[in-house]
Amino acid sequence: MECTSDLSDKIGEGKYVLAEYAKIKRITIPMGKEHLIYLTTDVDADHTKIIDETLKLL
Repeated sequence: MECTSDLSDKIGEGKYVLAEYAKIKRITIPMGKEHLIYLTTDVDADHTKIIDETLKLL
């Protein structure tokens, strides 16, 4: 099994992860190698806009 660093060498670093649940959306964005930005929103929120605006801040 490949470790994460081997996989990222092939496909690139992850930009964000979006998980949608019945009542919320959860967005996780890596901030460097040791930190994460963790956001939760209503399910009706425009997650694309939120992700784009957050990535601009980095």
